[in-house]
Amino acid sequence: MADLNYILNDPTTPDMVIAVNLPPKPAVMDFVVDGYAGPTQTMYTLEHQAACCYFTVVNAINLAVRYATKPLVTWAATQNLFVIPRAGRQLNAFYDRRALKFFYAQDPITRQIVYAANSTDVVSHEAGHAILDAIRPDLFHMQAMEVWAFHESFGDINAILNIMQHDEILDRALLETNGDIKQTNIISQLAEEMGHAIFNLTKGKMGHSAASLRNAVNSFTYTEPERLPRSGLDTQLISEPHNFSRVFTGAWYDILVGIYEIEKANGLPPKSALIIARDTMAMYTFGALPIAPATIRFYDAVAKAMMVIDKSNNYKYNQLMNDVFIRRGILLGNYRPLLSMDWTAFQLMLEPADDVFQQNSTIAVRNKRTEILNLPQHMVNVEAPGDSYYEFNGTGDCIDTIASTSYELIDHVNACVDFLKENDLIRPDRASPFEIDKHGNLIRSHFACGCGCLNNASIPGEPEYGKPWKSCNNSGCGCSSCGNSCGCGSTCNNNNCTSKRKVIINRSYRVAPDIVVDVHDQSQTTVPGEIIINEYEKKSICWTKTASEFTIVIFTVLPGYTFYLQGFTASSSLAGVYKIYADGVEEAQVSTVSAPLDVDYEFSSPISVTEGLQVIVTVINQGYHATDYEATIEGYMVPA
Repeated sequence: MADLNYILNDPTTPDMVIAVNLPPKPAVMDFVVDGYAGPTQTMYTLEHQAACCYFTVVNAINLAVRYATKPLVTWAATQNLFVIPRAGRQLNAFYDRRALKFFYAQDPITRQIVYAANSTDVVSHEAGHAILDAIRPDLFHMQAMEVWAFHESFGDINAILNIMQHDEILDRALLETNGDIKQTNIISQLAEEMGHAIFNLTKGKMGHSAASLRNAVNSFTYTEPERLPRSGLDTQLISEPHNFSRVFTGAWYDILVGIYEIEKANGLPPKSALIIARDTMAMYTFGALPIAPATIRFYDAVAKAMMVIDKSNNYKYNQLMNDVFIRRGILLGNYRPLLSMDWTAFQLMLEPADDVFQQNSTIAVRNKRTEILNLPQHMVNVEAPGDSYYEFNGTGDCIDTIASTSYELIDHVNACVDFLKENDLIRPDRASPFEIDKHGNLIRSHFACGCGCLNNASIPGEPEYGKPWKSCNNSGCGCSSCGNSCGCGSTCNNNNCTSKRKVIINRSYRVAPDIVVDVHDQSQTTVPGEIIINEYEKKSICWTKTASEFTIVIFTVLPGYTFYLQGFTASSSLAGVYKIYADGVEEAQVSTVSAPLDVDYEFSSPISVTEGLQVIVTVINQGYHATDYEATIEGYMVPA
C-alpha cells in the first residue's frame, strides 16, 4: 500500500489524486511540517494535509537544488523552516522567513471550508517565495514594485514547474487543450478552489475569475507599474504586486508554449516536447536568478538574464524569447556604455561580491549594491535596488549595461512608500506585509498569497463602499470568519470600531474601546478609542538553577466587553516554555529545548475571554542566566 493519496492540484479536480510513497527529506533546506506523522490514508485530515505539504515542499526543494547554479544549503533567515497547514482562519497563505503558513475559511456560497494547504499550487507558490529568498535574500526588503511583483510571479512559476513534474498533469493538460496549450488548462490555472472562493466572497464585483486565482494564459503587457492605477478590478492591470505579476508570468508561459511548439515542429511527440519546454524553462529561470541585477526595472533585468542563459545554450530559443519579451513590452532595449569597455579591462574592476556568469563566450556581471535611502517626507529608511549589470559578447565587447540613476531610485522608492501607505500596508501587525522597525527602517514581514480579508468597504458598488468604520453594516471583513469587523487596520479614528487589534509591549497602538493594560505593574485606564503602552527597556532578569515562572503581560478585559484571543508571539534569549491563560485556564503551551525561544502561535479559532488574560513564561535554565523577553497578545474586542 502506498504511503499517501497525494492531491496533484486541489479539491476542484478530485480525479487528480495519485498514490505515492513519501520521499526522504533532502539533505539541505531543512523544514518541519506541523501535524506531519508520516504515511496516512484518510483524506483531508490535518495529518493528510501535513503529508501533502511535506511531499510538495520536498519536490520544490529538489527541483530548486537540481537547477540552481549555486549550492542551496539553507533558507535565507532560518535554519529550519516551519510549515503550518492550519495556521488560522482567513483565505490566505504567508511566507514570513520563519514559516510557510496556510490558512482556511468558509466559502460563503458552497459553505465548504477552503483549506489553502489542500492546493498544491498555493503550497508550491509559498515555497517559491522561500526558495527565491534563499537564492536572492537581497530582494526581501527591497522597495521596488517590479521586485515585489516578480516575487509573486516566481511563486506562480514555481507552482507551474512543480505541478508539471507529474505525468498525470501533463497528460491532463494535453487532453484538455487537444495539444494546444496556449489555451487555459490545469497547468496555466493557479489555485482554482481559492480563486472560486474569493469570487464568491466578493460576489464577482472585484473582477476576480470564478475559475482560478490567476491564469498564466493572459494578454497583459508591460507598463511601468508606478504609472498604473493603484487599485481596480482584477480584469485590469494595476500596480498591486499579485496583479502586476501576471505580466511576467504571462510572458514566461508564452515562452514555455513557444519552446513546446518548436520541439513539436522538430518531430517530437507532444508530451516529450512539453517535458523539454518544462526543463528548459526551469534551467533558464533558476539560472537567471543570481545574475539578474536588482533594479527598479527588474522585469527587464530578469528577461535579459534569462536570454544570457539561452545564449550560453547556443542561442537555441533566443529569437523566440526576444520576440515574446518585446511583444509583452518587458525588454527595454540595450544600453551600451558611453566609453568603450572590454572584458579584459573590466576584470580589473571586479569586486569579490560580484556575480559573474561566463560560459560559451557569453559573459554577464552583476555588481551588487543595495542602497539605503532616507526618505524625510515619509520619515523612514528604505532599501533601494542599486545593482548594475554588464554583458559582454564573444569578442569581449560590452554590449549592454543596466543601472538606475540616483534620481530614478529616489522617485521610485517614494512611489513605493506612497503605494504602501495608500493601501494601509505598513502596520505593526502580522496581517500587514510591511512594518517600520525601531530604527526607522521600512522592512517586510511576509509575502502573502492573496486577499484574505476583503470587505464591503473596498468593493465598488456596495452600499458601504469607502466606509470601513460601519461595522454594523458588514463593511468590514467579508469573510466573516477572521473576526475583523472593520477592516480599517490601525488607522481607524472611529471609537466604536471593533477591528482586529494587537496589544504589544514597548510600542504604542490605537485600540478601541476602553482597555486596561498592566505591563510590569504599569497600569493605565485609557480614554475611548486609544491606548498607549509606555516605551521602556526590555527587562533583564537573573534566575537561579531552579526554574522560575514570571508574568510578562497581563491584559484585563473591562466589564461589558468580550475579548477574542487569536494568538500570541513571544521571544527570549533562553530556552523555555511559554504558556497563555484565558479566564484562568491554560489555553496553549509552546516550548523549545534550545535558545533562543521564538514563538509565533495562532489558535485555529478565536477564544472568547471575559475576564483576566495572561501570558506567562516559565524559563528552564541550567545555571545563572539573564535574558531579554517580550510578548504580544493578538485579538479583537467587541461589546458583550
